[in-house]
Amino acid sequence: MFDAFAPTNLLIIAVVAALVLFGSTKIPEFFRSLGKAAGEFKKGKLESEIEAEEIAKQAKQNGYNVQTDPSKEDLEKQIKQLQDQLDQLKKNQKQ
Repeated sequence: MFDAFAPTNLLIIAVVAALVLFGSTKIPEFFRSLGKAAGEFKKGKLESEIEAEEIAKQAKQNGYNVQTDPSKEDLEKQIKQLQDQLDQLKKNQKQ
């Protein structure tokens, strides 16, 4: 039986409706701006990754142990170390 709401039929209806509503000149402008937005997003993502790597590099130079992608075991180890340091600080404050 013919399915009126098949994905391909809905796509064709959407394209025809877009052409009727916006005309043939606005649709290319829309996709052009959509492409520019996607490019800006990728650019921003790359810049933030580079900045994060630079911060990690500076932290390593200052003696901090920094990992950009720590494993679960590494995180648990760091948490344990921080808890030990906190306990030591609490003991020192009581004295």
